[in-house]
Amino acid sequence: MTDKPKESGMEELRRLSRQTANAGQKMREEEKQKAEYEKNMQGVVAGLRGISFSVALNQLKSTAAPGIYEKVAAMQNQPDSKELRRLISDIARNLERETSKASRKNPEFESIGNSSKTLAILISLLFSLQ
Repeated sequence: MTDKPKESGMEELRRLSRQTANAGQKMREEEKQKAEYEKNMQGVVAGLRGISFSVALNQLKSTAAPGIYEKVAAMQNQPDSKELRRLISDIARNLERETSKASRKNPEFESIGNSSKTLAILISLLFSLQ
């Protein structure tokens, strides 16, 4: 009778060992799938950013000064947005300065001056939050 419980105990141990091994393998497969999914998603996001950048660059070509277009085009492969933020801040400051001058000369432009000042403040706020 002592052999029977010993065997069933060993059998139970083997069964638990197999379950643990199977669970471990399943977990590794799920982690591998998750990593693959994340890699694919990063590729998709990078592709969308590239498309977005290209669209914006094409829009800039027809509206921005050539110097600005060239600066932005050179930023396409930069890992961070520091230079773009600086360029946006400079343009916002210049717009605010010019509209402020115009609104002092012509009171009808006061709302445009206030709007450009508000835009400059909001851009600075956005950059400080990111």
